[in-house]
Amino acid sequence: MFSHKPGISILRAIARGSRAQVAVRALVSLLALVPTACERNEAPSAPPEPERQVTSPAAIARKLGVEAGTFEVPVDPAPPAGDLKTDMERFTTLEACVAEHTASDPLVGDALESIGYETFLRDACRVLEAAKTSSAEPCAVIDSSALRARCSETVAMLAATPEACPMALEARPMLGRGATCVAVASRDPRLCAAEERSARATCEALASGDVERCGDKGHDSSKGRCRRAASRYKLALNAAAASAPDRAAKAFPKAHGALKVTPKPGAPPLELREIDLKSMLDRGVVVVVSNDGARAEIGEAQELSLTQYVPSPMAGLRVSATVTMGLAKGVAPTVEHFELSVPGGATLVCPGARCKLAATSASMDRARGGALAVTIDGEVALGARAYDVHVEATTFVRDVVDRTSAAAAKAPR
Repeated sequence: MFSHKPGISILRAIARGSRAQVAVRALVSLLALVPTACERNEAPSAPPEPERQVTSPAAIARKLGVEAGTFEVPVDPAPPAGDLKTDMERFTTLEACVAEHTASDPLVGDALESIGYETFLRDACRVLEAAKTSSAEPCAVIDSSALRARCSETVAMLAATPEACPMALEARPMLGRGATCVAVASRDPRLCAAEERSARATCEALASGDVERCGDKGHDSSKGRCRRAASRYKLALNAAAASAPDRAAKAFPKAHGALKVTPKPGAPPLELREIDLKSMLDRGVVVVVSNDGARAEIGEAQELSLTQYVPSPMAGLRVSATVTMGLAKGVAPTVEHFELSVPGGATLVCPGARCKLAATSASMDRARGGALAVTIDGEVALGARAYDVHVEATTFVRDVVDRTSAAAAKAPR
């Protein structure tokens, strides 16, 4: 919701900086992102780190002995935070809101006209209308899809109804709802572990009502936006806190797991046969409940059609598995979809390849903050590329999506 998407720093530097700045920025970007020749030629001697350390522009500047501002791409300052609760109380009608905010900066008006967003103020006021009425109905007619989603998120967060948070992608229920919206609507900062690292501090500040959380995590460029969002929403969220559901004191399960791959006789050799899956599991999983069972996707599936995905030669091992558990007791779990990426060839996908896989043990809670644990053993093969695989994964449930017929009947039309 409030995440800051990174841009293409080199191109933006070329567009905005002087020639000297462009040269320095391009050099630093290449040094930070591209492996050295020695690294490329060196034979792998140890498993790669599960998560790459990100070096900040300030740290690079200190090493080179130059001003940090040389590497910072200028961005607009965060607008005044104001107070959402006060704005909601002052709201009377949509037309009055539009009239109150029409006297904007002429330069901003020129920019809005140039992009053709003639209903920008009206749509912005619709967000306030939806927040005050606790209804997402005004959100539906907003032109901008991003503002429309933010409107629905605002209503869900204030009403403490995580099920009302919009889906990340309607066609992919396995991706669940927006992590920040779910965490704030649940009034549970622990669920912010599901958010991307760049947006996690904002999520925690909103869910806890503690603006100081903005200083604990995140890059310097995002702290201003974090503080603005936390300050603006704080009183409104505190006023709605009484309607928030009680949280269980039980701690979330710690994420851990491993993938072991053993080539069968005749298969190409592997330099790396085992990887730690903790970084993949740290953000939790989404459980989708339907009439025929509950499903969870461990890792991110990349082969959703017949198109074969060929990973980069520099890529390591990767696994993704969709596990299904029946709703009735005693029904054994099954591996519905499985992907194994091994350096040197196309991803092995089940169904499709020769697969003999079984979920030898599995447990799947159907509540946020619950546990998911699964062990998968078997064989995956395609031609001479045949491997024995063993997967262990334990993590927390970050969201539950109900797609049963009873839930569909209750959904608004």
